Amino acid sequence: MWWFLSPTHNQFKSEMPLPADKILEVRPLKLSKNLTPVSPSEKESAPASQNEAAKESNRLTNLEIEEVFQNFQRQFQNCWIQRLKDKPNLKGKVSFRVTISPRGKISDTQLAQADMDDALMLQCLNSTLKRISFREFRGDPIEVLFPLEFEF
Repeated sequence: MWWFLSPTHNQFKSEMPLPADKILEVRPLKLSKNLTPVSPSEKESAPASQNEAAKESNRLTNLEIEEVFQNFQRQFQNCWIQRLKDKPNLKGKVSFRVTISPRGKISDTQLAQADMDDALMLQCLNSTLKRISFREFRGDPIEVLFPLEFEF
């Protein structure tokens, strides 16, 4: 079961998940209090042929999606650092199911899993996700499972 964090009501609503085979899963974005950018040599990419085929069809590639999420790691970290002022031991893992529309906008976010209990943190992460944009592409919306890990 998925949990949806409503940005206007600050309440969770349950929804049935899409079949797992229709959801793209990206590598976890691990964040610590001191942000260390991922170097190009540490990045693992999808096979070149897979990325080339996706670009030719004007679809987003896995690598493009991961790079856009990586570009927002400072904003995700800021959500956490703000909450550490009130909860100094706050850490854990959170996964969101995100829908990217063909216009490149995040059209839906749902909290898939969280082992931290902090509604303000989850609301901040959700708000940050909704500000992310991708390039436009052809085809159906893309479902992505986006995991975040916050550790000291």
